[in-house]
Amino acid sequence: MSSIHFLSLETRQIILGYLDIDSLLSAIRSCRPFYLAYKGYEASVLKSCLYTIITPEILPYAILTLDIANSPHGDLIEYHKLIEKRLGNPTETLRDWSWDLSEMKELLFVHRHLSFFIDDYSKKALEEFHNSFGETEVCIPLSRNDWARIARSFYAHLVIRQASLNRFARPKHYEYISGIRHFKYLVTYTADSVSSNSIDLKQLFIVSTYFRNIKSKLYTPSSISLILALTGC
Repeated sequence: MSSIHFLSLETRQIILGYLDIDSLLSAIRSCRPFYLAYKGYEASVLKSCLYTIITPEILPYAILTLDIANSPHGDLIEYHKLIEKRLGNPTETLRDWSWDLSEMKELLFVHRHLSFFIDDYSKKALEEFHNSFGETEVCIPLSRNDWARIARSFYAHLVIRQASLNRFARPKHYEYISGIRHFKYLVTYTADSVSSNSIDLKQLFIVSTYFRNIKSKLYTPSSISLILALTGC
């Protein structure tokens, strides 16, 4: 039996909520514990997926602080302009992103636009996503490469979400750090939090040997470069 069977339902649901769309579909189609987690908490997982589907180059990063955005503002045109201005292509600009407080306030504004958009237009897209794999037989085992992709996807999202939440919750603590220096610190901090179980996701280490590598090499001189490589950043 795969070790993923021993993860709690809640933990499996949390993992699904953070996966990018390709990794998510792979997990649901190929791993019955993930499929059951999806079926057992469908609305929340699907909504997370939808954020990624609508504008895939932007939303995998923008969605990660939606849980602190509570009210809609403005129209969609301004929302798109603000995303382009502040994020551009996240995969290219993330490491050089300045995390000063004014930018983070504007990023929260982006998330409020996004929340408004999702609430109004999600129903059809959610249905299309659900139908994209239908009643696929869940019996094909995941390869080590599949697990690695899923692990990297989850971990990268966890890092960015932690960065955003910390930046909003304790801005003064991070005001003197910006750009790549700030990002490296948060990557290391997140790995430390996971490995010490201060984030309730320590079980995720069994998903992939990549996580064991992060834990065992956390305090070595190469720890930051290792984690950056694993997250694809």
